[in-house]
Amino acid sequence: MAQGRRASAPGRRRAAAALAAALALVAFAALGVGCRDDAAPPPRSPFDDRAVTPAPTPRTTPAARTPVATPGVAPTPPTPVVRPPGMPGPVDRELALGKAIEQVAQWLGLQQSDLVLQSYEERSFPNSCVGVERPDIACAQVITPGVRVVLRDGFGHAHEARADAPLRFFAWAPQTTARGLVVEVDAAAGTLTLDTGRERLALRRVPGTVQGVQLTSLRLGAEVVVGLDRAPRPGESWVIAWIARP
Repeated sequence: MAQGRRASAPGRRRAAAALAAALALVAFAALGVGCRDDAAPPPRSPFDDRAVTPAPTPRTTPAARTPVATPGVAPTPPTPVVRPPGMPGPVDRELALGKAIEQVAQWLGLQQSDLVLQSYEERSFPNSCVGVERPDIACAQVITPGVRVVLRDGFGHAHEARADAPLRFFAWAPQTTARGLVVEVDAAAGTLTLDTGRERLALRRVPGTVQGVQLTSLRLGAEVVVGLDRAPRPGESWVIAWIARP
């Protein structure tokens, strides 16, 4: 019996040693688990050929691009405004009015203060005569930009002056025209009586009258065409802007 108990003592020691070793291994494993970084990936064998899925890359919205000027490149100049054919060119309005008043006053033999502005217009005329046509002249059929100025005298009668855009040429545009036969003429006084077939018109020459035919050359019964404006004086009917043979 004593030998059996002595034989079992070494077994008990080996069992105790094995238990102690197991406990130490457990403690060491627990220590390793406590110190491990949870974010670190688990170890992988270098011979593991399984695919590794990469971590997703955050998506960002690209910022809007701001245009950047290119150094050394001049900006494109604006396209100039091109006036189409026939459109009136730029006219100095005050200069045009001043010259028109001066011209009309001279034509009628009035003071400039006797005239007031009725209308002013920049426009295109159908020919080089700014639309003032007479039977004794030929006008080039070209569009001519210019101005049209209408003035009123002290009696309210209208008198129209026209000019090209550079204001180099002024023409008197009569308010009406008449065609008839000469029944009376006084060249010295500058008066003329014309029978149109419907009425007789008493006419008077003024400083601005354009005489395509001279009063001194007229004979009774001669046929003429006249451009007329209402007279700016009392007791008179018409003044002659121009006179010509038909």
